[in-house]
Amino acid sequence: MNNTLISVATQRNMVLRSMLKFVRRYWIVFFIFGSVVLFMQATLFLGDQANGEYKYRNVVYFIDESNAASFKDILSLNEDQWVATQNLNFTPKGGKVWLRADLPDNNESTILLRFKNPLLDNVDIKLVGQSHQTQVLIKEYQKGDLTPFANRLLDLPNFVIPLDTGQQNTRLYLSTASKQSVELDFGLWSEKGFLEFNDHLTIFFGIVFGYALALVCYSLMMYATVQRTEYMWYGLYLGSFLLHAMSLSGFGFQYLWPQGAGLQAVMGGVSISLTYLCLVKFTQMTVASENRAHNLLFNTFIYVHFALCVLSIISFNPVFLKFHFLAVILTSLLMPALCYAVSKTGYVVAHFFIFIWIVFLVTSLFAVLSALDILALPFDYIYSLFIGFHLETLMIGSALIYEYRVRYLQTSEMKELALHEKEKTVRSKDQILQLQQDAQYKLTQQVKAQTVMLEGALDKLSSASSELKLIRNFDSLTGLPNRLAFDESIKRLSKSCIEMDIALCIVVLDIDHFKNVNDTFGHMAGDDCLRQFSRLLEDSFHSNDYVFCRFGGEEFVIATILPLQQVNEKIEAFRIAVQALEVSAGEQSISFTISAGLCSQRLVNIADSRILLSKADENLYLAKQKGRNLVVA
Repeated sequence: MNNTLISVATQRNMVLRSMLKFVRRYWIVFFIFGSVVLFMQATLFLGDQANGEYKYRNVVYFIDESNAASFKDILSLNEDQWVATQNLNFTPKGGKVWLRADLPDNNESTILLRFKNPLLDNVDIKLVGQSHQTQVLIKEYQKGDLTPFANRLLDLPNFVIPLDTGQQNTRLYLSTASKQSVELDFGLWSEKGFLEFNDHLTIFFGIVFGYALALVCYSLMMYATVQRTEYMWYGLYLGSFLLHAMSLSGFGFQYLWPQGAGLQAVMGGVSISLTYLCLVKFTQMTVASENRAHNLLFNTFIYVHFALCVLSIISFNPVFLKFHFLAVILTSLLMPALCYAVSKTGYVVAHFFIFIWIVFLVTSLFAVLSALDILALPFDYIYSLFIGFHLETLMIGSALIYEYRVRYLQTSEMKELALHEKEKTVRSKDQILQLQQDAQYKLTQQVKAQTVMLEGALDKLSSASSELKLIRNFDSLTGLPNRLAFDESIKRLSKSCIEMDIALCIVVLDIDHFKNVNDTFGHMAGDDCLRQFSRLLEDSFHSNDYVFCRFGGEEFVIATILPLQQVNEKIEAFRIAVQALEVSAGEQSISFTISAGLCSQRLVNIADSRILLSKADENLYLAKQKGRNLVVA
């Protein structure tokens, strides 16, 4: 028993879940169907109410093709010249159509005549009383959109005329001349009945216009928020249709351009072309086809409607209405095929626009056929436009929702893919970081090993460099600085003399007759003499005040910043010391003398030291010429 109850409850829950799932999936279909049914009920009610409370009788018409007959001629027409009709749509093609109807007998002193068509260019209304086969003109009116709105008797979008029907057998004559199709259908009311009907009509149009205006504001706010151009074009489409609806219903002439009678004549065509222009552009932006041929067709429709709008506004000529209607029908016929072609290239949203444009096609055909009196509708054709508009806005909203859902799913997939890639990247970065750390550790160890090796190599290099410097800068025989070292020292000394503005003194020494020493005692003895002389020179001038070198062979150079007199005395003492020096060569001893040349002067630049050296060398030769063993300054 308990198992049976549980099974029934489970089945019931499954059924409820299935129903909820079905409702969630198809709620938009139920909403569209229900709202369209309510809309149609409202239009059928208003269409029936528009016929009025009272029924007119004996409706006949006469076409005055010459447009020359006076009202008196019309009154004198025979009955067989009048044509009975139930259809009050006429196309006089430039002539004049006269409509005659007998008003019903009623207890009201005044009844209201309301034309169903608010877009009458001109109409003459004449009320005639009949008594004993005599027809008397009671009242006449001349109305139409060719005069400003302020000229109307009542401030209403449709022409409403109060008729005095105090007497029996009252006849109504209506006349108009037009090259376009004209509708002279009208309804008759009592004052109370008309007020009730007008309240219903005003509420209906207020709801429709408010609905359209709310959609316009919503679309433009969406455009301002998300910056997607298709929302801007959708808002312009809604605004254009709202303008078209106000134009066809007469509210546009009443509230927007009451002084623009010429604009009223063309605004119906201009507004419908604007509506189609914006809807085509909205379709193009939403389906976003990249095919050049498709975009060329979209742009062709847009340019055609734009050109018709410009021509109509510039000329204010109603003749363009036919071209507007033709462009509307052609666009409605071709756009479903174009959307189908776009859908074949992979743009799924284009499927929605196939049905949207089919609805537009059906709505446009109903409206045009009804306006041309080819198709009889139970309500005015403007209501069919409202039904189609409502259905289209719901379908467009569904298309935008679907597009949003598709983009949302695509975005979600991209986010998941990006997250997966990010995780993959993080793992790769961790692996790379670990590899970097391992490589860094290995590199550190290698660097340490290489550093130890490099330090050892540097020590060896430093030692070798010191040895090389010693070899490079010192004479190998005497151990004194060589000429290269002297050149570097003399530059530093010259720079100091220039900075301190003092004189530089250079001494050039030469061993007298040193060739005879080599020839007599041999080169080995000569080398011993040079070494002994060098030690004496180093001992005598071993001070920071002097720099010296073996200049070449038996020639030596000394430089100092000491005064010339002091240097002269020092060199003279050194000459005497050399003269007393004896160098043993086996059993013999060798003695020799030196000659010296001195020169001292202030330097202007470092290069002047070479000139000073040259002068000291000249003084050396002068000392040799004077007999040697002599110092010449």
